[in-house]
Amino acid sequence: MKAAVARAKVEGFKDDDKTAWDEPGGRAPNTGETLPRASLSVRASKRTGLSVKELALAVGLALVATVLGGALAFRVLRPPPSGPPLLVGWPPTVDAVVLAADLEPLRRHLERRTGRPVQFLYTSSYHELSTLLLDGGVQYASLPPTLFVRTERQDPRVKPVALKLIGGASGIDGVLLAAEGTDIVTIADLKGKTVCVPDDDSTTGLLFPRMAARKAGLDWEKDVTVVKSGNHLQVLRDLASKRCQAGGTYSGAFVNAVTQGIDVSQLRQIAITGRSPQDTIVAGPGAPAKEVDALKAALFAFKPAADESGSIERATTFIEPSPRDYAALREVIALEDAESSRGKP
Repeated sequence: MKAAVARAKVEGFKDDDKTAWDEPGGRAPNTGETLPRASLSVRASKRTGLSVKELALAVGLALVATVLGGALAFRVLRPPPSGPPLLVGWPPTVDAVVLAADLEPLRRHLERRTGRPVQFLYTSSYHELSTLLLDGGVQYASLPPTLFVRTERQDPRVKPVALKLIGGASGIDGVLLAAEGTDIVTIADLKGKTVCVPDDDSTTGLLFPRMAARKAGLDWEKDVTVVKSGNHLQVLRDLASKRCQAGGTYSGAFVNAVTQGIDVSQLRQIAITGRSPQDTIVAGPGAPAKEVDALKAALFAFKPAADESGSIERATTFIEPSPRDYAALREVIALEDAESSRGKP
């Protein structure tokens, strides 16, 4: 602004829109009329030798400098995370690289809210995650529903902290898919077929399809050949490549697989196999009560921007879990275990 004023004092006002009073020694005609407010601002700028564009630019730069300065001061004044890191384990629901990208906004949020370093660990199997939590390798974990119920059975000190929501929904649908070109139309048509599943402890990927098959009169252990893909995205890849003829997954993975370059256009939905709660953040046996409370408050305060909700692991917020969220699932698992026990010698 100072440079513009100094230049104007020497060079005078220059503008393409010339008037009589822009000429040397010229004066504005005295018409006795009152000018509108916008015209008054233009006249003032001309008398001081500043154009409207120069004034707007100067004001804009000043505002940007103020905002950036405030943001920088906030970052400088806010202390960095300190203390022992909070370790949170995650199951291989999808590829680890996808999980890490989708969950980074949540990790940063938890660091800001708790003031502690936060590390997310990604395991290679559901069982590995459960073992890690029970052995104290991580203090917290995001457990899929069946894994939560079975882990809690092993050690009742495992406590639910927060239930994940996706777009306000606390549950997801399990879906059974078939590859294009197969003769699978109903669940009963799985007999003699190869079925891809993500993990032995997957609710939507294995438990629900197995229960649906048994209701359709099939012996899952004898009538179906199971191929373990490792995660839900890999199930879809294996189906698309015809490694298997059918596969179990959840609706979110199926709908959003295109974001990971997976072409699901030739996969057909055979059945919705059940409704499952979303994954639950739990505290392990040794997690201190105050730390659990701080993590819970941070999770409840998570409100990501629209472009930070992720491509697959699309957590939008967390809520207080309730025992009724798992009541139906506990019954299904109890029936499943009873069926398995009867089938054993």
